[in-house]
Amino acid sequence: MTDRFDSLLSQLLEGLQAAEKQRRAAYRRAADNKEWDEADRESAMALRITNWRRTLNTLRIEMADSGLDDVKIDADIRGEPQSPENAAATQPTPAKLILFGKQHDVCNWGDLYVKVCEILLLHAPYVIAALDKDTQFNPDGQINFSYLQSEININNEAKRLSNGLWVNAINDAENSRKNCYLILEKCGFPGEELQIGLTSN
Repeated sequence: MTDRFDSLLSQLLEGLQAAEKQRRAAYRRAADNKEWDEADRESAMALRITNWRRTLNTLRIEMADSGLDDVKIDADIRGEPQSPENAAATQPTPAKLILFGKQHDVCNWGDLYVKVCEILLLHAPYVIAALDKDTQFNPDGQINFSYLQSEININNEAKRLSNGLWVNAINDAENSRKNCYLILEKCGFPGEELQIGLTSN
């Protein structure tokens, strides 16, 4: 990644962070004045800005870890079709995560998800212990956290945490990444605490 691009991206992230702080301050003022509609609007906008900032931060990390200084024109950029096998082979996978300033090696998205849960178990044990009752992570007809392995071991992807809680650790980039950030927020930590280092297959 070029220095110029990194500098522009840093400026954009700083601007979004400032905008997020303004929205959160506006939310607090509205809540203090019991202007609930306004408070809801400011809270929703602050969350949107948080998500934008998180996406840009992830992009920055992925580009830095790619080792590429220039964009290469290849088949998928030119619009030429790729086979499912080739498409899967070019998808990046996580090689490490950094959480609370400590680095941990991982081998895939499922492993990353489980390690994030295990680390957060040390910092917010009661939150993690109650995930089996959390409908956000266990929607109707799908159980992703349980103290019974048989309830989630559909694809032999259930992994057990040190507190006895089983996790559905399916190796899926989108869901694993999203749920990691959701669990961080549920435990009371900002998404910026988590950094993911990727590698190409």
